[in-house]
Amino acid sequence: MSDKNLSIRAWRSTIALPGVVLIIVPGLILWMTDSFKPGWGLSGWLTILPFSFGLILLGVGLTLLISTIRLFANRGKGTLAPWDPPKHLVVEGPYRYVRNPMHSGVFIALYGEGLLFGSVPILIFVTAVFVFHWFYIPLMEERWLKEKFGGEYLVYKRNVPAWIPRLKPWKMALSDLQISYHPANETTAREFVGWQYEPPYDFYNSQPEEVEKLVQYNIDPANNVYAMFDQDDKLVGYCSYGRDAQVPGGDYSEEALDIGMMIKPELTGQGLGATFAGEVIKNGVGKYAPKKLRVTIAAFNKRAMRVWQKNGFKQTQTFKRDGGGMEFVIMTNEISN
Repeated sequence: MSDKNLSIRAWRSTIALPGVVLIIVPGLILWMTDSFKPGWGLSGWLTILPFSFGLILLGVGLTLLISTIRLFANRGKGTLAPWDPPKHLVVEGPYRYVRNPMHSGVFIALYGEGLLFGSVPILIFVTAVFVFHWFYIPLMEERWLKEKFGGEYLVYKRNVPAWIPRLKPWKMALSDLQISYHPANETTAREFVGWQYEPPYDFYNSQPEEVEKLVQYNIDPANNVYAMFDQDDKLVGYCSYGRDAQVPGGDYSEEALDIGMMIKPELTGQGLGATFAGEVIKNGVGKYAPKKLRVTIAAFNKRAMRVWQKNGFKQTQTFKRDGGGMEFVIMTNEISN
């Protein structure tokens, strides 16, 4: 599905849900209750106070709402609508401080409207909706999130409060997840082959016409591809050992264990890469007892190179892939006795 289509869906759901709550509902309340009293009956310069506070709250609320809608589309690959939810757990931006910033944005904006319009009924309405969500979210939304995202969501829930923001942004640590390794089967291979990464890492995305061939390749025991799961059996990454991790054009004449690794798109960019790599190294050393380790990385991927450097790898070779011309880097690490 194209980014353009996803963007259209996201804004349609915005108009259908928060758009109704922030525009149509307050308008109906003002009309039905005749409660449009800007300035709150104050006189002189005091009339500026509710107007100013209301404008600030409205701006903060709309900023939160827009930023979270974009995160749902760009990182979650979904929308705020219950019928078209994110496919990936979003734990970036304001979600690193509080679990419900989108809801909070709507409530804050509504309180701002109540102050701007001088409407007590609007303030009563938003308070009632907030109390409803206080009970609804744990009973319904969080149950769905636990079923869909498993241990990843439970770790997030334990560390990030629902409504009162943390003072410091939270980052998931790999120690929060208990990683297990299983040979890739058709179900897991089909899932990770379908992962989509944002540019410039979309280089690693599979093309639709390649999916079936790649699935069969990854489930072949000769290729040593392993799926990585958290404690709730949710797929968080995959790795490979041996020839699968080599790229045509490189010099692999020296004996070493080649390692390949990819982690779930929504877990990237959170500082987990080096720890993931350390776990994959530990698993490979335990299985194969090599004297030297080796990884091959696309030269543009500086982030991946830093990940392996943190695990003691040093660059030993650069080359261009056969037939493609793209430059790659080989990094190695001697295993201490």
